[in-house]
Amino acid sequence: MLAPKITALKPEPPHTLVVTFETGEVRLFDLTPHLEWGVFQELRPYELFKEAKADRWGVTWPTGQDLSRNTLYAEGVPVAPARAPDDAQQEA
Repeated sequence: MLAPKITALKPEPPHTLVVTFETGEVRLFDLTPHLEWGVFQELRPYELFKEAKADRWGVTWPTGQDLSRNTLYAEGVPVAPARAPDDAQQEA
């Protein structure tokens, strides 16, 4: 099952992604542990990290790295709960 779609993304120093999902949930994903190996090493400079963009499947960087929305959702730390169904209808 796919995680909800990403509706907003905000990179924050030093290497945290603030990800908002279509359910209204907000989760923080800290990329720091991944910067020690593989292709993510290139994202150590914040100037490159902050170039993250959300797309249909997750987050991508111009240098080719990507993270799926499933990873961001499953491993992200919740900071705001999903909206109740009534809340979503009132906003529409």
